[in-house]
Amino acid sequence: MFLPIQIEGVCSDNYNIVFHIDLDNDLDYDLQGTGFFEGVLPIGNHRILYLVEDGCNNQSQIHVNFKVKDCKKPTAVCKNGLIVELMQTGMLDVCASSLNDYSYDNCPGPLKFSFSSNVLDTCMRFNCLDLGVNPVKVWVTDAAGNQDFCETFVVVQDNMFSCGNGQPIIGFISTSDNDPLESVEVRLNSNSNFQNTATNADGQYIFGGLNIGDDYTVTPKKDDDPANGVSTFDLVLISKHILGSTPLGSPYKLIAADANNSKTVTTFDLVEIRKLILHMNDEFPNNTSWRFVDANYQFPNPNNPWAEVFPEIVNINDMPGAMNDVDFVAVKIGDVNESASGFAGGSDTGERSSGTLTFEMDNLTYQAGEEVTAIFKATTFDDVYGFQFTIDFNKDLLAFKQVVQTTYTGMGNFGTTMVENGFVTTSWETNPLLTLASGTEVIQLKFTAKAAGSLSEAIGISSSFTPAEAYIGDPIEVYEVALQFNNGNASASNDGIQQGYMLYQNMPNPFNKRTSIAFQLPTNSEAVLTVYDALGKVVTTIAGQYAAGYNEIELDRNNLPSEGLLYYRLEAGSFTATRSMTVVR
Repeated sequence: MFLPIQIEGVCSDNYNIVFHIDLDNDLDYDLQGTGFFEGVLPIGNHRILYLVEDGCNNQSQIHVNFKVKDCKKPTAVCKNGLIVELMQTGMLDVCASSLNDYSYDNCPGPLKFSFSSNVLDTCMRFNCLDLGVNPVKVWVTDAAGNQDFCETFVVVQDNMFSCGNGQPIIGFISTSDNDPLESVEVRLNSNSNFQNTATNADGQYIFGGLNIGDDYTVTPKKDDDPANGVSTFDLVLISKHILGSTPLGSPYKLIAADANNSKTVTTFDLVEIRKLILHMNDEFPNNTSWRFVDANYQFPNPNNPWAEVFPEIVNINDMPGAMNDVDFVAVKIGDVNESASGFAGGSDTGERSSGTLTFEMDNLTYQAGEEVTAIFKATTFDDVYGFQFTIDFNKDLLAFKQVVQTTYTGMGNFGTTMVENGFVTTSWETNPLLTLASGTEVIQLKFTAKAAGSLSEAIGISSSFTPAEAYIGDPIEVYEVALQFNNGNASASNDGIQQGYMLYQNMPNPFNKRTSIAFQLPTNSEAVLTVYDALGKVVTTIAGQYAAGYNEIELDRNNLPSEGLLYYRLEAGSFTATRSMTVVR
Protein backbone atom coordinates (compact mmCIF):
# COMPACT_ATOMS: atom_id res chain seq x y z
CA MET A 1 0.00 0.00 0.00
CA PHE A 2 1.04 3.66 -0.44
CA LEU A 3 -0.49 6.63 1.36
CA PRO A 4 0.29 9.93 -0.41
CA ILE A 5 0.41 13.30 1.29
CA GLN A 6 0.70 16.76 -0.26
CA ILE A 7 3.66 18.85 0.94
CA GLU A 8 3.95 22.59 0.27
CA GLY A 9 6.81 24.92 1.27
CA VAL A 10 8.79 27.91 0.07
CA CYS A 11 12.20 27.14 1.56
CA SER A 12 13.21 24.19 -0.66
CA ASP A 13 11.93 21.30 -2.75
CA ASN A 14 13.75 18.71 -0.67
CA TYR A 15 12.02 17.32 2.39
CA ASN A 16 12.99 14.85 5.08
CA ILE A 17 9.97 12.61 5.76
CA VAL A 18 9.63 10.23 8.69
CA PHE A 19 6.52 8.08 9.17
CA HIS A 20 5.16 6.19 12.18
CA ILE A 21 2.36 3.65 11.71
CA ASP A 22 -0.04 2.62 14.46
CA LEU A 23 -1.46 -0.74 13.36
CA ASP A 24 -4.30 -0.80 15.92
CA ASN A 25 -5.04 2.93 16.14
CA ASP A 26 -4.22 2.79 19.87
CA LEU A 27 -1.46 5.48 19.87
CA ASP A 28 1.18 2.76 19.98
CA TYR A 29 3.31 3.09 16.87
CA ASP A 30 4.35 -0.28 15.47
CA LEU A 31 6.25 0.65 12.29
CA GLN A 32 8.46 3.53 11.32
CA GLY A 33 10.69 4.57 8.47
CA THR A 34 11.69 7.38 6.14
CA GLY A 35 10.05 8.56 2.95
CA PHE A 36 6.61 7.32 2.03
CA PHE A 37 5.42 3.92 3.27
CA GLU A 38 4.97 1.26 0.61
CA GLY A 39 4.06 -2.24 1.77
CA VAL A 40 1.38 -4.62 2.99
CA LEU A 41 -0.64 -3.99 6.14
CA PRO A 42 -3.15 -6.22 7.94
CA ILE A 43 -6.85 -5.69 7.44
CA GLY A 44 -8.38 -3.24 9.91
CA ASN A 45 -8.22 0.37 11.14
CA HIS A 46 -4.81 2.03 11.26
CA ARG A 47 -3.21 5.42 11.83
CA ILE A 48 -0.11 6.96 10.27
CA LEU A 49 1.89 9.97 11.47
CA TYR A 50 4.02 11.85 8.94
CA LEU A 51 6.79 14.14 10.28
CA VAL A 52 8.11 16.50 7.58
CA GLU A 53 11.18 18.79 7.76
CA ASP A 54 12.26 21.13 4.97
CA GLY A 55 15.75 22.41 4.11
CA CYS A 56 15.39 25.34 6.56
CA ASN A 57 14.66 23.02 9.49
CA ASN A 58 10.98 23.94 9.51
CA GLN A 59 8.86 21.01 10.74
CA SER A 60 5.26 19.93 10.37
CA GLN A 61 3.25 16.80 11.01
CA ILE A 62 -0.06 15.20 10.07
CA HIS A 63 -2.08 12.24 11.33
CA VAL A 64 -4.10 10.21 8.83
CA ASN A 65 -6.62 7.57 9.89
CA PHE A 66 -7.22 4.89 7.29
CA LYS A 67 -8.73 1.43 6.90
CA VAL A 68 -7.39 -1.56 4.98
CA LYS A 69 -10.14 -3.69 3.38
CA ASP A 70 -10.09 -6.93 1.40
CA CYS A 71 -11.96 -6.32 -1.85
CA LYS A 72 -10.64 -9.25 -3.89
CA LYS A 73 -12.83 -12.29 -4.55
CA PRO A 74 -11.60 -15.66 -3.33
CA THR A 75 -10.63 -18.23 -5.95
CA ALA A 76 -13.27 -20.97 -6.05
CA VAL A 77 -12.04 -24.43 -7.08
CA CYS A 78 -14.51 -27.34 -7.24
CA LYS A 79 -13.89 -31.06 -7.34
CA ASN A 80 -14.85 -32.50 -10.71
CA GLY A 81 -17.99 -34.15 -9.42
CA LEU A 82 -18.90 -36.23 -6.37
CA ILE A 83 -20.59 -39.65 -6.36
CA VAL A 84 -22.80 -40.30 -3.33
CA GLU A 85 -25.10 -43.13 -2.31
CA LEU A 86 -28.47 -42.68 -0.65
CA MET A 87 -28.86 -44.01 2.86
CA GLN A 88 -31.50 -46.59 3.71
CA THR A 89 -33.82 -43.68 4.50
CA GLY A 90 -33.73 -42.78 0.81
CA MET A 91 -32.07 -39.44 1.66
CA LEU A 92 -28.56 -38.03 2.06
CA ASP A 93 -27.21 -34.62 3.05
CA VAL A 94 -24.24 -33.30 1.08
CA CYS A 95 -22.41 -30.20 2.29
CA ALA A 96 -20.83 -27.71 -0.07
CA SER A 97 -17.47 -28.06 1.69
CA SER A 98 -17.34 -31.68 0.43
CA LEU A 99 -17.06 -30.33 -3.12
CA ASN A 100 -14.24 -27.89 -2.34
CA ASP A 101 -10.93 -28.65 -4.05
CA TYR A 102 -8.38 -26.30 -2.43
CA SER A 103 -10.17 -22.99 -2.93
CA TYR A 104 -8.03 -20.13 -1.67
CA ASP A 105 -7.98 -16.40 -0.93
CA ASN A 106 -5.40 -13.63 -1.02
CA CYS A 107 -5.96 -12.77 2.67
CA PRO A 108 -5.91 -14.97 5.77
CA GLY A 109 -9.09 -16.10 7.41
CA PRO A 110 -11.56 -19.00 7.12
CA LEU A 111 -13.49 -19.62 3.92
CA LYS A 112 -17.19 -20.49 3.98
CA PHE A 113 -18.81 -22.84 1.47
CA SER A 114 -22.47 -22.80 0.45
CA PHE A 115 -24.76 -23.83 -2.41
CA SER A 116 -25.92 -20.24 -2.98
CA SER A 117 -24.79 -16.72 -2.12
CA ASN A 118 -26.50 -17.24 1.25
CA VAL A 119 -23.65 -18.43 3.49
CA LEU A 120 -26.17 -20.35 5.62
CA ASP A 121 -27.08 -22.57 2.64
CA THR A 122 -24.27 -24.95 3.54
CA CYS A 123 -25.82 -28.38 2.87
CA MET A 124 -28.27 -29.86 0.39
CA ARG A 125 -30.53 -32.90 0.87
CA PHE A 126 -30.85 -35.39 -1.98
CA ASN A 127 -33.49 -38.10 -2.26
CA CYS A 128 -34.86 -40.67 -4.70
CA LEU A 129 -36.06 -37.96 -7.07
CA ASP A 130 -32.45 -36.83 -7.53
CA LEU A 131 -30.97 -40.11 -8.81
CA GLY A 132 -28.40 -39.43 -11.51
CA VAL A 133 -26.38 -36.30 -12.25
CA ASN A 134 -27.29 -33.07 -10.40
CA PRO A 135 -25.47 -29.85 -11.45
CA VAL A 136 -24.64 -27.58 -8.49
CA LYS A 137 -22.85 -24.30 -7.78
CA VAL A 138 -20.46 -24.04 -4.85
CA TRP A 139 -20.14 -20.51 -3.49
CA VAL A 140 -16.96 -19.53 -1.63
CA THR A 141 -17.07 -16.58 0.81
CA ASP A 142 -13.97 -15.11 2.43
CA ALA A 143 -13.66 -13.44 5.82
CA ALA A 144 -14.44 -10.03 4.27
CA GLY A 145 -17.63 -11.25 2.62
CA ASN A 146 -16.26 -11.37 -0.93
CA GLN A 147 -17.75 -14.21 -2.98
CA ASP A 148 -17.21 -16.28 -6.09
CA PHE A 149 -18.47 -19.68 -7.22
CA CYS A 150 -17.54 -22.71 -9.29
CA GLU A 151 -19.77 -25.27 -10.99
CA THR A 152 -19.67 -29.04 -10.58
CA PHE A 153 -22.11 -31.93 -10.10
CA VAL A 154 -23.30 -34.57 -7.63
CA VAL A 155 -24.10 -38.07 -8.92
CA VAL A 156 -26.71 -39.68 -6.66
CA GLN A 157 -26.86 -43.49 -6.65
CA ASP A 158 -29.11 -45.98 -4.89
CA ASN A 159 -26.90 -49.03 -4.49
CA MET A 160 -28.84 -50.10 -1.38
CA PHE A 161 -32.13 -49.94 -3.32
CA SER A 162 -33.70 -47.71 -0.72
CA CYS A 163 -36.02 -46.00 -3.17
CA GLY A 164 -39.16 -48.08 -2.63
CA ASN A 165 -39.13 -51.72 -3.68
CA GLY A 166 -37.55 -51.01 -7.06
CA GLN A 167 -34.92 -53.22 -8.64
CA PRO A 168 -31.53 -52.24 -10.10
CA ILE A 169 -29.89 -52.37 -13.51
CA ILE A 170 -26.13 -52.74 -13.13
CA GLY A 171 -23.54 -52.94 -15.86
CA PHE A 172 -19.87 -52.56 -16.73
CA ILE A 173 -18.29 -50.79 -19.69
CA SER A 174 -14.81 -51.89 -20.75
CA THR A 175 -12.69 -52.45 -23.84
CA SER A 176 -12.42 -55.78 -25.63
CA ASP A 177 -9.33 -56.40 -23.45
CA ASN A 178 -11.49 -55.89 -20.33
CA ASP A 179 -9.94 -52.55 -19.39
CA PRO A 180 -12.69 -50.52 -17.61
CA LEU A 181 -13.65 -47.14 -19.03
CA GLU A 182 -14.74 -44.41 -16.64
CA SER A 183 -16.75 -41.22 -17.17
CA VAL A 184 -19.06 -42.76 -19.77
CA GLU A 185 -22.46 -41.07 -19.69
CA VAL A 186 -25.18 -43.70 -19.40
CA ARG A 187 -28.87 -42.90 -19.91
CA LEU A 188 -31.90 -44.92 -18.86
CA ASN A 189 -35.22 -44.29 -20.59
CA SER A 190 -38.71 -45.65 -20.10
CA ASN A 191 -42.23 -44.30 -20.37
CA SER A 192 -42.19 -43.34 -16.69
CA ASN A 193 -38.53 -43.05 -15.81
CA PHE A 194 -35.48 -41.11 -16.97
CA GLN A 195 -32.12 -41.37 -15.23
CA ASN A 196 -28.63 -40.28 -16.13
CA THR A 197 -25.40 -41.49 -14.52
CA ALA A 198 -21.76 -42.13 -15.34
CA THR A 199 -19.37 -45.06 -15.01
CA ASN A 200 -16.92 -45.02 -12.11
CA ALA A 201 -13.21 -45.91 -12.14
CA ASP A 202 -14.17 -49.59 -12.35
CA GLY A 203 -16.33 -48.96 -15.42
CA GLN A 204 -19.49 -49.68 -13.42
CA TYR A 205 -22.83 -47.88 -13.60
CA ILE A 206 -25.97 -48.47 -11.50
CA PHE A 207 -29.62 -47.48 -11.89
CA GLY A 208 -31.84 -48.23 -8.91
CA GLY A 209 -35.50 -48.07 -7.90
CA LEU A 210 -36.86 -49.59 -11.13
CA ASN A 211 -40.21 -51.28 -11.54
CA ILE A 212 -40.51 -54.96 -12.43
CA GLY A 213 -42.43 -55.41 -15.68
CA ASP A 214 -41.52 -52.01 -17.14
CA ASP A 215 -39.59 -51.54 -20.39
CA TYR A 216 -36.20 -49.81 -20.29
CA THR A 217 -33.53 -48.67 -22.75
CA VAL A 218 -29.88 -48.28 -21.67
CA THR A 219 -27.72 -46.01 -23.87
CA PRO A 220 -24.01 -45.25 -23.22
CA LYS A 221 -22.37 -42.17 -24.74
CA LYS A 222 -18.87 -40.66 -24.74
CA ASP A 223 -17.96 -38.23 -27.50
CA ASP A 224 -14.97 -36.30 -26.20
CA ASP A 225 -11.29 -36.00 -27.19
CA PRO A 226 -11.49 -37.75 -30.60
CA ALA A 227 -7.67 -37.72 -30.97
CA ASN A 228 -7.19 -39.70 -27.76
CA GLY A 229 -5.09 -42.77 -28.64
CA VAL A 230 -5.06 -42.03 -32.38
CA SER A 231 -1.63 -42.03 -34.01
CA THR A 232 0.19 -42.94 -37.20
CA PHE A 233 0.82 -46.33 -35.58
CA ASP A 234 -2.91 -46.98 -36.11
CA LEU A 235 -2.52 -46.02 -39.78
CA VAL A 236 0.30 -48.56 -40.10
CA LEU A 237 -1.86 -51.33 -38.61
CA ILE A 238 -4.90 -50.42 -40.70
CA SER A 239 -2.75 -50.31 -43.87
CA LYS A 240 -1.47 -53.81 -43.06
CA HIS A 241 -5.08 -54.96 -42.78
CA ILE A 242 -6.18 -53.31 -46.05
CA LEU A 243 -3.26 -54.89 -47.91
CA GLY A 244 -4.01 -58.27 -46.34
CA SER A 245 -0.57 -58.75 -44.76
CA THR A 246 -1.80 -58.63 -41.14
CA PRO A 247 -5.60 -58.60 -40.59
CA LEU A 248 -6.84 -56.69 -37.57
CA GLY A 249 -8.44 -59.93 -36.39
CA SER A 250 -11.21 -58.51 -34.17
CA PRO A 251 -14.67 -57.12 -34.94
CA TYR A 252 -14.06 -54.36 -32.40
CA LYS A 253 -10.79 -53.31 -34.08
CA LEU A 254 -12.58 -53.28 -37.43
CA ILE A 255 -15.23 -50.96 -35.97
CA ALA A 256 -12.42 -48.75 -34.60
CA ALA A 257 -10.76 -48.66 -38.03
CA ASP A 258 -13.99 -47.57 -39.77
CA ALA A 259 -13.39 -43.88 -39.04
CA ASN A 260 -15.78 -42.57 -41.70
CA ASN A 261 -18.58 -44.94 -40.57
CA SER A 262 -18.97 -46.45 -44.06
CA LYS A 263 -19.23 -50.01 -42.63
CA THR A 264 -16.04 -50.96 -44.45
CA VAL A 265 -12.32 -50.41 -43.84
CA THR A 266 -10.68 -48.63 -46.77
CA THR A 267 -8.06 -46.00 -47.57
CA PHE A 268 -10.78 -43.37 -47.02
CA ASP A 269 -10.58 -44.24 -43.31
CA LEU A 270 -6.84 -43.60 -43.42
CA VAL A 271 -7.56 -40.14 -44.84
CA GLU A 272 -10.00 -39.29 -42.03
CA ILE A 273 -7.68 -40.54 -39.30
CA ARG A 274 -4.71 -38.69 -40.76
CA LYS A 275 -6.67 -35.41 -40.82
CA LEU A 276 -7.26 -35.85 -37.08
CA ILE A 277 -3.58 -36.65 -36.42
CA LEU A 278 -2.51 -33.59 -38.41
CA HIS A 279 -5.06 -31.36 -36.59
CA MET A 280 -6.77 -30.56 -39.87
CA ASN A 281 -10.02 -31.81 -38.28
CA ASP A 282 -10.90 -31.80 -34.59
CA GLU A 283 -13.41 -34.67 -34.86
CA PHE A 284 -14.56 -37.48 -37.13
CA PRO A 285 -17.22 -35.81 -39.32
CA ASN A 286 -19.36 -38.96 -39.70
CA ASN A 287 -18.58 -40.74 -36.45
CA THR A 288 -18.40 -40.28 -32.69
CA SER A 289 -15.25 -40.54 -30.60
CA TRP A 290 -16.40 -43.76 -28.87
CA ARG A 291 -18.83 -46.50 -29.92
CA PHE A 292 -20.38 -49.06 -27.57
CA VAL A 293 -21.49 -52.58 -28.42
CA ASP A 294 -23.77 -54.76 -26.28
CA ALA A 295 -21.29 -57.13 -24.62
CA ASN A 296 -23.74 -60.03 -24.91
CA TYR A 297 -23.97 -59.64 -28.68
CA GLN A 298 -22.38 -62.36 -30.81
CA PHE A 299 -21.21 -61.19 -34.24
CA PRO A 300 -22.49 -63.66 -36.87
CA ASN A 301 -19.35 -62.94 -38.92
CA PRO A 302 -16.46 -61.54 -36.81
CA ASN A 303 -14.61 -60.62 -40.01
CA ASN A 304 -17.52 -58.38 -41.01
CA PRO A 305 -19.10 -56.74 -37.96
CA TRP A 306 -21.50 -54.87 -40.26
CA ALA A 307 -23.09 -58.04 -41.67
CA GLU A 308 -26.04 -56.97 -39.55
CA VAL A 309 -26.60 -53.89 -37.45
CA PHE A 310 -24.82 -54.48 -34.14
CA PRO A 311 -26.65 -53.21 -31.02
CA GLU A 312 -25.32 -50.02 -29.42
CA ILE A 313 -28.13 -49.88 -26.86
CA VAL A 314 -29.77 -52.51 -24.69
CA ASN A 315 -33.57 -52.80 -24.69
CA ILE A 316 -35.10 -54.51 -21.66
CA ASN A 317 -38.69 -55.58 -22.12
CA ASP A 318 -40.83 -56.52 -19.11
CA MET A 319 -37.96 -56.21 -16.66
CA PRO A 320 -38.05 -59.51 -14.73
CA GLY A 321 -36.12 -58.27 -11.67
CA ALA A 322 -32.65 -57.14 -10.71
CA MET A 323 -30.24 -57.18 -13.66
CA ASN A 324 -26.47 -57.05 -13.13
CA ASP A 325 -25.02 -57.88 -16.53
CA VAL A 326 -26.09 -55.06 -18.85
CA ASP A 327 -22.53 -54.63 -20.10
CA PHE A 328 -20.98 -52.87 -23.11
CA VAL A 329 -17.70 -53.13 -25.01
CA ALA A 330 -16.14 -49.71 -25.58
CA VAL A 331 -14.51 -48.99 -28.96
CA LYS A 332 -12.34 -45.89 -29.45
CA ILE A 333 -12.71 -44.86 -33.08
CA GLY A 334 -9.38 -44.62 -34.91
CA ASP A 335 -7.50 -46.41 -32.12
CA VAL A 336 -7.01 -50.00 -33.28
CA ASN A 337 -4.22 -50.77 -30.79
CA GLU A 338 -6.25 -49.55 -27.77
CA SER A 339 -3.70 -46.96 -26.67
CA ALA A 340 -6.27 -44.34 -25.56
CA SER A 341 -6.06 -43.02 -22.02
CA GLY A 342 -9.04 -43.14 -19.66
CA PHE A 343 -8.96 -46.81 -18.76
CA ALA A 344 -6.49 -49.19 -17.13
CA GLY A 345 -3.75 -50.20 -19.52
CA GLY A 346 -4.32 -47.32 -21.91
CA SER A 347 -2.09 -44.46 -23.09
CA ASP A 348 0.81 -46.40 -24.62
CA THR A 349 1.15 -46.82 -28.36
CA GLY A 350 3.30 -49.92 -28.40
CA GLU A 351 6.60 -51.44 -27.37
CA ARG A 352 8.88 -48.54 -26.47
CA SER A 353 12.47 -48.59 -27.67
CA SER A 354 15.49 -46.59 -26.65
CA GLY A 355 16.15 -45.96 -30.33
CA THR A 356 15.79 -42.67 -32.14
CA LEU A 357 14.91 -41.98 -35.76
CA THR A 358 17.08 -38.98 -36.64
CA PHE A 359 16.61 -36.62 -39.55
CA GLU A 360 19.49 -34.46 -40.79
CA MET A 361 19.28 -30.94 -42.20
CA ASP A 362 21.85 -28.61 -43.77
CA ASN A 363 22.22 -25.61 -41.49
CA LEU A 364 21.63 -22.99 -44.16
CA THR A 365 22.13 -19.30 -43.45
CA TYR A 366 19.92 -16.74 -45.13
CA GLN A 367 19.10 -13.04 -45.39
CA ALA A 368 15.75 -11.32 -45.00
CA GLY A 369 13.54 -11.78 -48.07
CA GLU A 370 15.31 -14.90 -49.34
CA GLU A 371 13.48 -18.14 -50.10
CA VAL A 372 14.65 -20.89 -47.72
CA THR A 373 14.17 -24.61 -48.37
CA ALA A 374 14.31 -26.83 -45.28
CA ILE A 375 15.13 -30.39 -46.37
CA PHE A 376 14.75 -33.24 -43.88
CA LYS A 377 17.13 -36.03 -44.90
CA ALA A 378 17.35 -39.63 -43.75
CA THR A 379 20.37 -40.72 -41.72
CA THR A 380 20.10 -44.33 -42.88
CA PHE A 381 16.54 -45.40 -42.04
CA ASP A 382 16.26 -49.17 -41.57
CA ASP A 383 12.91 -51.00 -41.55
CA VAL A 384 10.73 -47.90 -41.18
CA TYR A 385 6.92 -48.28 -41.16
CA GLY A 386 6.08 -44.64 -40.47
CA PHE A 387 6.57 -41.51 -38.39
CA GLN A 388 4.73 -38.48 -37.12
CA PHE A 389 5.74 -35.26 -35.38
CA THR A 390 5.27 -31.50 -35.23
CA ILE A 391 7.65 -29.20 -37.08
CA ASP A 392 8.14 -26.04 -35.02
CA PHE A 393 9.44 -22.95 -36.78
CA ASN A 394 10.03 -19.48 -35.43
CA LYS A 395 7.26 -17.43 -37.03
CA ASP A 396 9.21 -14.22 -36.41
CA LEU A 397 12.11 -15.50 -38.51
CA LEU A 398 10.35 -17.59 -41.19
CA ALA A 399 7.06 -17.34 -43.08
CA PHE A 400 5.71 -20.68 -44.30
CA LYS A 401 5.33 -20.85 -48.07
CA GLN A 402 4.57 -24.42 -49.23
CA VAL A 403 5.18 -28.16 -49.01
CA VAL A 404 7.34 -29.55 -51.81
CA GLN A 405 6.50 -33.02 -53.13
CA THR A 406 9.27 -35.58 -52.64
CA THR A 407 9.46 -39.26 -53.55
CA TYR A 408 8.11 -40.13 -50.10
CA THR A 409 5.95 -37.25 -48.83
CA GLY A 410 3.49 -34.79 -50.28
CA MET A 411 0.83 -32.30 -49.24
CA GLY A 412 -1.42 -35.08 -47.89
CA ASN A 413 1.18 -35.89 -45.24
CA PHE A 414 1.16 -32.42 -43.71
CA GLY A 415 -1.21 -30.25 -41.72
CA THR A 416 -0.80 -26.52 -42.32
CA THR A 417 -3.78 -25.12 -40.40
CA MET A 418 -1.49 -23.74 -37.66
CA VAL A 419 1.32 -22.19 -39.73
CA GLU A 420 0.44 -18.72 -38.46
CA ASN A 421 1.44 -19.93 -35.00
CA GLY A 422 4.63 -21.59 -36.25
CA PHE A 423 3.55 -25.24 -36.51
CA VAL A 424 3.38 -27.79 -39.33
CA THR A 425 2.20 -31.31 -38.46
CA THR A 426 3.26 -34.41 -40.37
CA SER A 427 2.19 -38.05 -40.55
CA TRP A 428 3.54 -40.68 -42.95
CA GLU A 429 3.35 -44.45 -43.17
CA THR A 430 4.34 -47.14 -45.65
CA ASN A 431 3.83 -50.85 -46.17
CA PRO A 432 5.91 -52.94 -46.56
CA LEU A 433 8.91 -51.87 -44.47
CA LEU A 434 11.12 -49.25 -46.08
CA THR A 435 14.88 -48.71 -45.81
CA LEU A 436 16.32 -45.36 -46.93
CA ALA A 437 19.96 -44.56 -47.58
CA SER A 438 21.67 -41.74 -45.70
CA GLY A 439 21.05 -38.40 -47.40
CA THR A 440 17.71 -39.38 -48.94
CA GLU A 441 15.42 -36.34 -49.09
CA VAL A 442 12.23 -37.22 -47.20
CA ILE A 443 10.58 -33.85 -46.46
CA GLN A 444 10.89 -30.45 -48.14
CA LEU A 445 9.31 -27.25 -46.84
CA LYS A 446 9.74 -23.78 -48.33
CA PHE A 447 9.80 -20.58 -46.27
CA THR A 448 10.45 -16.90 -46.84
CA ALA A 449 12.97 -15.41 -44.42
CA LYS A 450 11.67 -12.47 -42.38
CA ALA A 451 15.11 -11.77 -40.90
CA ALA A 452 18.67 -12.98 -41.32
CA GLY A 453 19.53 -16.18 -39.51
CA SER A 454 20.17 -19.90 -39.83
CA LEU A 455 17.91 -22.96 -39.90
CA SER A 456 19.28 -24.30 -36.60
CA GLU A 457 17.95 -21.15 -34.93
CA ALA A 458 14.54 -21.30 -36.54
CA ILE A 459 13.28 -24.86 -37.02
CA GLY A 460 13.00 -28.08 -35.05
CA ILE A 461 11.01 -31.24 -34.30
CA SER A 462 8.70 -31.52 -31.27
CA SER A 463 5.53 -33.13 -29.93
CA SER A 464 3.74 -29.78 -29.76
CA PHE A 465 0.56 -31.03 -31.40
CA THR A 466 1.25 -34.29 -33.22
CA PRO A 467 3.48 -36.36 -30.87
CA ALA A 468 6.94 -37.18 -32.23
CA GLU A 469 7.09 -40.96 -32.83
CA ALA A 470 8.49 -43.36 -35.39
CA TYR A 471 7.49 -47.00 -36.00
CA ILE A 472 10.38 -49.31 -36.73
CA GLY A 473 10.95 -53.04 -37.31
CA ASP A 474 8.88 -56.19 -37.14
CA PRO A 475 7.47 -56.50 -34.51
CA ILE A 476 6.93 -52.76 -34.50
CA GLU A 477 8.75 -50.69 -31.89
CA VAL A 478 8.06 -47.03 -31.14
CA TYR A 479 11.14 -44.79 -31.51
CA GLU A 480 11.81 -41.19 -30.55
CA VAL A 481 12.31 -38.67 -33.38
CA ALA A 482 15.07 -36.05 -33.53
CA LEU A 483 16.55 -33.51 -35.93
CA GLN A 484 20.27 -32.76 -36.17
CA PHE A 485 22.11 -30.22 -38.31
CA ASN A 486 25.10 -31.14 -40.39
CA ASN A 487 27.36 -28.88 -38.28
CA GLY A 488 26.47 -30.91 -35.19
CA ASN A 489 24.20 -28.30 -33.58
CA ALA A 490 20.94 -29.52 -32.05
CA SER A 491 17.70 -27.91 -33.05
CA ALA A 492 14.97 -26.69 -30.74
CA SER A 493 13.61 -30.21 -30.62
CA ASN A 494 12.01 -32.53 -28.10
CA ASP A 495 14.30 -31.49 -25.25
CA GLY A 496 13.90 -27.78 -25.93
CA ILE A 497 17.69 -27.18 -25.81
CA GLN A 498 19.57 -24.58 -27.87
CA GLN A 499 22.80 -22.67 -27.07
CA GLY A 500 22.29 -22.31 -23.29
CA TYR A 501 18.50 -22.21 -23.42
CA MET A 502 16.37 -24.96 -21.93
CA LEU A 503 12.64 -25.55 -21.49
CA TYR A 504 11.85 -28.19 -18.86
CA GLN A 505 8.84 -30.48 -18.51
CA ASN A 506 6.24 -28.98 -16.18
CA MET A 507 6.07 -30.42 -12.66
CA PRO A 508 3.87 -32.08 -11.63
CA ASN A 509 2.51 -33.57 -14.82
CA PRO A 510 -0.33 -34.52 -15.09
CA PHE A 511 -1.70 -31.98 -12.58
CA ASN A 512 -5.10 -31.00 -11.19
CA LYS A 513 -4.37 -27.85 -9.15
CA ARG A 514 -1.14 -26.06 -9.97
CA THR A 515 1.99 -26.79 -11.95
CA SER A 516 5.35 -25.08 -12.44
CA ILE A 517 7.11 -24.60 -15.78
CA ALA A 518 10.85 -24.10 -15.49
CA PHE A 519 13.25 -22.76 -18.10
CA GLN A 520 16.85 -21.61 -18.35
CA LEU A 521 18.22 -18.52 -20.11
CA PRO A 522 21.87 -17.78 -20.96
CA THR A 523 21.44 -14.02 -20.36
CA ASN A 524 18.92 -11.61 -18.85
CA SER A 525 16.17 -11.31 -21.43
CA GLU A 526 12.46 -11.12 -22.13
CA ALA A 527 10.63 -14.44 -22.41
CA VAL A 528 7.09 -15.22 -23.49
CA LEU A 529 5.27 -18.38 -22.37
CA THR A 530 2.16 -19.23 -24.44
CA VAL A 531 -0.27 -22.03 -23.56
CA TYR A 532 -2.35 -23.57 -26.37
CA ASP A 533 -5.25 -26.00 -26.30
CA ALA A 534 -5.30 -29.15 -28.42
CA LEU A 535 -6.66 -27.18 -31.42
CA GLY A 536 -3.93 -24.55 -31.32
CA LYS A 537 -6.06 -21.84 -29.71
CA VAL A 538 -4.16 -19.58 -27.31
CA VAL A 539 -5.34 -20.16 -23.71
CA THR A 540 -3.04 -17.75 -21.87
CA THR A 541 0.17 -15.80 -22.46
CA ILE A 542 2.69 -14.75 -19.81
CA ALA A 543 5.47 -12.33 -20.73
CA GLY A 544 8.19 -10.76 -18.62
CA GLN A 545 11.83 -9.96 -18.07
CA TYR A 546 13.75 -12.89 -16.58
CA ALA A 547 17.24 -13.27 -15.16
CA ALA A 548 19.96 -15.43 -16.63
CA GLY A 549 19.84 -18.96 -15.26
CA TYR A 550 16.93 -20.94 -13.84
CA ASN A 551 13.40 -19.45 -13.81
CA GLU A 552 9.93 -20.79 -13.00
CA ILE A 553 6.40 -19.78 -13.95
CA GLU A 554 3.47 -21.21 -11.96
CA LEU A 555 0.17 -21.98 -13.68
CA ASP A 556 -3.13 -22.34 -11.86
CA ARG A 557 -5.78 -24.73 -13.14
CA ASN A 558 -8.44 -22.01 -12.70
CA ASN A 559 -6.88 -20.15 -15.63
CA LEU A 560 -6.82 -23.24 -17.87
CA PRO A 561 -9.43 -25.53 -19.46
CA SER A 562 -10.98 -27.98 -16.99
CA GLU A 563 -9.02 -30.99 -18.26
CA GLY A 564 -7.21 -32.45 -21.24
CA LEU A 565 -4.03 -32.05 -23.25
CA LEU A 566 -2.37 -28.62 -23.50
CA TYR A 567 0.84 -27.35 -25.05
CA TYR A 568 3.18 -24.63 -23.78
CA ARG A 569 5.68 -22.75 -25.88
CA LEU A 570 8.60 -20.60 -24.69
CA GLU A 571 10.00 -17.84 -26.89
CA ALA A 572 13.14 -15.96 -25.86
CA GLY A 573 15.26 -14.17 -28.45
CA SER A 574 15.54 -16.57 -31.41
CA PHE A 575 14.90 -19.59 -29.18
CA THR A 576 11.58 -21.42 -29.40
CA ALA A 577 10.63 -24.69 -27.71
CA THR A 578 7.34 -26.44 -27.04
CA ARG A 579 6.22 -29.20 -24.68
CA SER A 580 2.91 -30.78 -23.73
CA MET A 581 1.15 -31.14 -20.38
CA THR A 582 -2.07 -32.69 -19.13
CA VAL A 583 -4.76 -31.25 -16.84
CA VAL A 584 -6.71 -33.97 -15.01
CA ARG A 585 -9.71 -34.01 -12.70
